[in-house]
Amino acid sequence: MLWDTSSFEVLAEGPVSCLGKGASLTWVGFSNDFALMAMDSDGMLSMLTQAGPAKWEWSPVLDTMGLRKSMDDQFWPITVFDGKLVCVPLKGGNTFPDAARKPVTSTLGLRLPFAASVGNKT
Repeated sequence: MLWDTSSFEVLAEGPVSCLGKGASLTWVGFSNDFALMAMDSDGMLSMLTQAGPAKWEWSPVLDTMGLRKSMDDQFWPITVFDGKLVCVPLKGGNTFPDAARKPVTSTLGLRLPFAASVGNKT
């Protein structure tokens, strides 16, 4: 449930629909312009957007799966700043950055994911 703390209104409730089927929630945070962001274990970054008066919905804003160089790679989100995901690229199946070293960060511009069609062209 998402509450507006100044008016005590419920803005959104129910399941976190930004999660892909079989995916789990891996990160939640706010962008520098106070938009609520969430990333799932499939690497889909979504933003909670207002779809009408008192209606909110999750919108995908970046699919990091297509940005991976191998299937073992993933991205550790830090924040979303000025329309870019600031993250640490993880290679070789690592699930979190090495705490003993200063991580190298990368920025990925937000872009709406496109659906890929499945099937044969005739």
